[in-house]
Amino acid sequence: MDTADTETGREDRIPVDLNQPIELSVHIPVGDVTVRATERTDLLISHDTPATFGDLGDDESELMIEVRNNRIEVRANSRAGTGWAGIAGDVDLDAVVGQITRAFRRGGHWSAAKAGKARVALGRHAWSDITIEVPQAISGRVQVHSASGDVRIEGVTGEIALNSMSGDVRAFRTSGDLALQTASGDLVVEGTTGRLTAQTASGDVHVTSAQIEGCHLQTANGDILLDALVNGAGPFHAQTASGDVRLTLRHTAGGEDPAVILAYHTVSGDAHVTQPFRKTGRRLWQAGSGDSGPRIDITTVSGDLTAGFAITESSFVRASTPTSPTDDVPPAPPAPPAPPEPPAPLIPPAQPSSPTEPALRTVSGPDRELDLAVTYAGSEVVQPTVQEDAVRLAVLEAVERGEIDVEEALRRLEAADSGPGV
Repeated sequence: MDTADTETGREDRIPVDLNQPIELSVHIPVGDVTVRATERTDLLISHDTPATFGDLGDDESELMIEVRNNRIEVRANSRAGTGWAGIAGDVDLDAVVGQITRAFRRGGHWSAAKAGKARVALGRHAWSDITIEVPQAISGRVQVHSASGDVRIEGVTGEIALNSMSGDVRAFRTSGDLALQTASGDLVVEGTTGRLTAQTASGDVHVTSAQIEGCHLQTANGDILLDALVNGAGPFHAQTASGDVRLTLRHTAGGEDPAVILAYHTVSGDAHVTQPFRKTGRRLWQAGSGDSGPRIDITTVSGDLTAGFAITESSFVRASTPTSPTDDVPPAPPAPPAPPEPPAPLIPPAQPSSPTEPALRTVSGPDRELDLAVTYAGSEVVQPTVQEDAVRLAVLEAVERGEIDVEEALRRLEAADSGPGV
């Protein structure tokens, strides 16, 4: 390992075998971590050396780096002071899943969740940020754990797990299985391919320009945006206790509509689902031919669902990269204005609609649902009966009184939906 001091900190260059997979593990208490793939043949670790580390020896650093073949482990230096005691190890985020589950069962916000992130100053030391560059031509496994700080990864191929107790987690242009977790912060995924797991107790989940084979997206207090090509068998799940879900499924221009099943589970949310989805049951839709295709399950307590399709752009799966002003392409000159069109002939007033022609369906109550995907010509619009509304109202009141949890409420509502006459 070759170590050199720079004007702002220290750099460690580690030789790696490009013919073998790499295993990188980073565990730090406080600070931002960035891992990116670049065109290089070694691994570069850059980190600042704050002035508060004057009590360390000249040959010591705030980081401990262990190298065994292609396995690199980066940890906090225990000699950096007692301020790091007890948090320099692994960050256990099992509680995040428990917090989300409790929020679903209570049917409301996670009371301990705070918006934004908290940067922690421990002891008398300030922690520096770390940037790690790995060879672009290599794949493997990357794990990053930060107790307080943002985590970012770019262009890496392999199995990736990114965790932060307090901070945003972002992934760009990755390939392979990707798992993101944070207790308080947003999760952003752009340009990824593979399977995806994203969980946050308080924050939004945004997935764009992605090709996913399966996903599990979860937040207790936040919105979920999923804009992706679905090219696997799944399963596909998105859950939010207090937030909305916006689903945009991409498909190629001129091709057939992809086959997919969409199911919506909610206590009091609304559904806004557009063509080519067609309604096949209460809170159940189908796109494509037949009744095959992967199933996408959306679950909310009070959040709404907006779902539809969009054409895939040529650059859809390539994440955007910031460019400098000199890289901007000058705009094309404006096209000449089109000649004015002749005035349209007068159209006689439309005749009143026939009493048998159904109008656009809008349902009020606990199961308010605006379904734009239904073809109304010649079809019968089914309105919920007074008895169905009474059952739903009773379930909602039981949740508010704390007599049943959200999971039990969803089971009762689904049982009512599948009963006779629905």
